[in-house]
Amino acid sequence: MKRLFIVDYGSQYTFLLARRFRSAAGGGVFCEIISPDQLVSVNSANCSGVVFSGGPQTVGVVSIEELRVIRDPNIPILGVCYGLFKKTIFQVALTDD
Repeated sequence: MKRLFIVDYGSQYTFLLARRFRSAAGGGVFCEIISPDQLVSVNSANCSGVVFSGGPQTVGVVSIEELRVIRDPNIPILGVCYGLFKKTIFQVALTDD
């Protein structure tokens, strides 16, 4: 079974997101909450999607693993709050020549 990874940047609602995804899919989704350091294990073969959750950090720090996941066209991504901002900044940086 493929998994939905939720990257936890310190948000207060990460567990709520996981519970909502599970209930919306009728229990057919396995959600795994991971830290940004654990993105190494994410690839399109074992992943049905990635959610970048919110957090108190600033977007100034760029992680190679975050860029790898965002650039993979086979991994759907949802950004929530800080996660959306970070995803957008990375995509603009990757397409800006």
